[in-house]
Amino acid sequence: DISFAFHVWPVEQGALVMDESKLGKNHFRTISDALEAASPGDTIELGDGHYFINDPGLVVNSPVRIVGDENEPAHVILEMSGELVWKARGGWMEGVTIRRPRIAAGGTPSNQIMRVDGGRLNIFNCVFDNSGSIGQCVSVNGNKAGGSWERAIIKGGSQDKSGLVAESGACIQLIGGNICENSGAAITCRDQSIVVLSNCTMERNGVDAIIKDEYEHVEQSKEEVQAKSVAALILS
Repeated sequence: DISFAFHVWPVEQGALVMDESKLGKNHFRTISDALEAASPGDTIELGDGHYFINDPGLVVNSPVRIVGDENEPAHVILEMSGELVWKARGGWMEGVTIRRPRIAAGGTPSNQIMRVDGGRLNIFNCVFDNSGSIGQCVSVNGNKAGGSWERAIIKGGSQDKSGLVAESGACIQLIGGNICENSGAAITCRDQSIVVLSNCTMERNGVDAIIKDEYEHVEQSKEEVQAKSVAALILS
């Protein structure tokens, strides 16, 4: 192991019951334990399997790299009961699926799956699925909050909520993404935020379009949009 790489065991390898003396150097039972030990720029590596994250979820304050399977995010699944809140002004996420636990515990949660709260996060080949919860799937808020997200799938916004909400001056770029299966609009952009789309697809949403409030700015470049409703405007 190299000192700046931290490994987290999935539940399939007995992470939750493993004797601490058998964990090995820089190995952890939970992602939260690894985040607590990590310094800016460190990498948290996730092996194939499931990682259960209890309510209220995770808060990331340090610019770290979270790396799963860059070729198949379905191999690395974070079963999220709360929210992933990214506050760090930098960071990277690659090859993971974040979704609601398939085995329900208690009532229906009222959370989004991820919230970029004033931070910056770049993403490659990840799936965000809020199916089973009440609320939008992902939001980015705060002046200059955002990042570049390539091959991101955003789905599961419920109760007329959007897949992606950009607000309060956020700036987000989506490249080759798919915003799908959200009850409301694919994307909502407000409060002087900027959303840039390149080669993205919107499909099977309540409204396959961008809802854009006054003063917001949306750029579209070579996107593939299947618009099925005249209830919203697609603006450039």
